[in-house]
Amino acid sequence: MNIKKSKKINAARLRKMEERNKCLLDVKMIMKEKLIDERVNNRERYLATVKNLIFQSMIKLLEPSLKILCREEDEEDIKGFLEDLQSEYHEFMLEKTERDEYECTLEVIEGTYLKDDQDMGCGGVILYTENQRIVCPNTLFNRLNLAFEEFLP
Repeated sequence: MNIKKSKKINAARLRKMEERNKCLLDVKMIMKEKLIDERVNNRERYLATVKNLIFQSMIKLLEPSLKILCREEDEEDIKGFLEDLQSEYHEFMLEKTERDEYECTLEVIEGTYLKDDQDMGCGGVILYTENQRIVCPNTLFNRLNLAFEEFLP
């Protein structure tokens, strides 16, 4: 009697977990579509986000020189705000550390671009150190995965 009851309770728990995971995957796919739509239809906000992703990567890596891998359609826009990012980074690090030693030069990798299979069409950037040994993937799909990581198996 107790064994049957226990099996039914466990089966119900499994169904509940499966349904929860299905719902979370559905939400994740909806968010992916919204990110793609944002990249295509709200260029200004998307580029502001990309600029913030680059800035965050600069702080995370603390390297004197970084290379940026981006989508082909973002290349010229990113090149347009590289100088601003470099000076903002220097000012930010000076303010936070009170040390004037933090400089970072940025360079967009030309001829090689982020593809849909790398960023799932959502956009973003991947930063590399000069020798390309350290990689900082900062694509929006990567961020989406991180947001769902604790909820999905």
